[in-house]
Amino acid sequence: MKKLILLCAIIFLTTGCGEDSYDYECKKIDTSESYKKTEIIKIGIDDKNVYKFDSTIKEEHTTDDSINNAYANYQNLYDNYNENNVTSEYKKDDKNLHATYHLDKSDIDNMKIELPYDFKLDENKFINSLKEFGFKCEEK
Repeated sequence: MKKLILLCAIIFLTTGCGEDSYDYECKKIDTSESYKKTEIIKIGIDDKNVYKFDSTIKEEHTTDDSINNAYANYQNLYDNYNENNVTSEYKKDDKNLHATYHLDKSDIDNMKIELPYDFKLDENKFINSLKEFGFKCEEK
């Protein structure tokens, strides 16, 4: 019994509780359009370079036309992401749209999709570039 408890403790200590760890979380809220857009980016850094990148976007629309147009735009964009092996999904719920995508080291090293971010920058320059896009970043 003691061996089983010790084995469980070792497994827990070496694997953690399963939650992905990120070095930065950056957030931007944009209300310049007719809807509210909140984007949260989580970034993993290794050896001063980005090795994983998660984007979560929530758009809160006020009209059916607005949400339907936004959904069609995400459908075209995110279907392209999925065709290029980037894990992404999008869905609408009433007048809200939720979209996420994830890049790992392989996606970043062999970028097949077009994004406004320069992943070749080192950690400090990359975070500063996000701040220039209007994100507020916090180190985790």
